[in-house]
Amino acid sequence: MALEVVEEIELFRKKMLEKFPAMFRVRSGMTTNGYLLTPDVLARLVDLGVKDFQITLDGPPDHHNKTRLRADGAGTYDVIFGNLISASETNLDFNIDIRMHLHSSNINAVQSELTDILIKNFAHDGRFKLHPRSIADYGGAFNDGHVKTTNYINGIDAMSLILHRFNSARKSLNKEISVLSEPSLLDAVNHSSSEGSGFVCYAAASNSFGIRADGSLVKCTTALDEDNNKIGHIKETGELDINQELIKLWMGGFAAGKNSQLACPLYVVKTLPKKNQHKTIPISAI
Repeated sequence: MALEVVEEIELFRKKMLEKFPAMFRVRSGMTTNGYLLTPDVLARLVDLGVKDFQITLDGPPDHHNKTRLRADGAGTYDVIFGNLISASETNLDFNIDIRMHLHSSNINAVQSELTDILIKNFAHDGRFKLHPRSIADYGGAFNDGHVKTTNYINGIDAMSLILHRFNSARKSLNKEISVLSEPSLLDAVNHSSSEGSGFVCYAAASNSFGIRADGSLVKCTTALDEDNNKIGHIKETGELDINQELIKLWMGGFAAGKNSQLACPLYVVKTLPKKNQHKTIPISAI
C-alpha cells in the first residue's frame, strides 16, 4: 500500500551501499498478506533488493476467507493464492515463506487440503518454503469464541506432518532443493514462552530496534500502540536518542533468568508494577 515509501528506502540503501560496501550484509524482506503482490510489484521489489517475503494462509479457501477479509467483508484467498502462482511462474530471485496458521477449527483442513494444494503447486519450486505455526491467543477473534488454539501436542503433530509431506514430495521431485527441518516435541508451538523454551524474542535483545516511518524507535513490532514500546527516536544527526529506563524493561529477562520473559518481554512490560519496573539489568552492563 506504500510501495513508494519502500522504493524510497531501498534506493537510499543502494546509494549507501556504494558509499559503504560493508553494508552488503543488509537484507530486506517483508511480511505481507500478499494481496497487492502482483508480478509487476514483485519484480520492482526484487530489483530493489527486497527478496524475502512471508505470506500467510489461514487454511484452504473456505477457512481462510473466514478470518482474512477485506474491509468490505469479502474473502482474500483467490487473489493472494493467484499472486503466489504468478510469482512461481517468474524467473525472479526471491524467497517466499508460506506461513500456515493452525487453530482448532482449521487444523485438519490445513494438514490435509491446504497441504495438498501447496505440494501440487510449489513443491517443485525451491523458492517456496512452508512455515506452519499454531496461532496464539492475542485477543481479537479469540474474544468472541470463534477461534480457539490447538493444544501443544496436536499442534506439533500437525506441523510435523505438514513439513514431512511437503519435504517428501520435494525430495521426490528434485533432490537438490533444500527442505525445512521438521519440528520435534522439543520445539515450542509459536516459540512458546513456557519455562524451558530456548526461544529469545528479538525485542529482548540489546541490539534490536524497530524504526517507524516517523523516526521513532520501538522494540516490539506488534505492540505499536503500547506506550512503553516507544523507547526513543532517531535524531537529525543520525544518533539514537533512547530512553534508558524503558529499554531496561525489555531486557529484564536476562537479569531475571526467565525464559518466558525472554520469549515475550512485552507481557512483562505491560504488566510489571511500577515499583518493580527498574529492577532490571543495567544498561551499562550490556
